[in-house]
Amino acid sequence: MPHSADEARGGKDALSEITIAYGMTETGPVSCQSTIDTPLDKRVSTVGTVHDHLEWKIIDASTGETVPPGVQGEILHAWLFRDAWPTGTMR
Repeated sequence: MPHSADEARGGKDALSEITIAYGMTETGPVSCQSTIDTPLDKRVSTVGTVHDHLEWKIIDASTGETVPPGVQGEILHAWLFRDAWPTGTMR
C-alpha cells in the first residue's frame, strides 16, 4: 500500500477507482470511506468521511470533552438505526 500520494501516483490509472474504507464489525462493517472523487492525496492519507448510518465525534478520553479539529483523541460513535432515534442524536 502506498504511503504517500507521490508513491500512489505511479499506479494512478490502476488505482483510479479504489477507495479507502475503515470500520469494524460492530459499525456495519464500514464506518468511513473515501470516494473515487476524493483527491488522491486525501485518499492515501485519510479514511474518508463518516457513513450516514453513524455519528462520530473525537473526544479527550480523560475528560470526555470533544476535541477541536486536528487534535488527536478517541473516536466515539453511535450507530443510527433509521427511524429509531432522531437524526443528530448520540446514544
